[in-house]
Amino acid sequence: EKLGVSCPEIERLVEAALAAGALGAKLSGSGGGGIVIALPPPGGEARVAAAMADAGGACFVTAAGAAGVRVVADGTDSD
Repeated sequence: EKLGVSCPEIERLVEAALAAGALGAKLSGSGGGGIVIALPPPGGEARVAAAMADAGGACFVTAAGAAGVRVVADGTDSD
């Protein structure tokens, strides 16, 4: 929004996602419509998607297929 590349429809979707408990939400894409990506808390996927749909979005839920970052204090991996 601050860069001037958003629009009221996208801001409405971001606000709806955040109000429904999303940990974050932002626009993405290369113009001509773009998309909004929202990160719901665990178990909040349906709630965030429903809020975005109610705000006029066409939503689908997906999952990341890779493990996240791990911090190992001594520099070794000890599973």
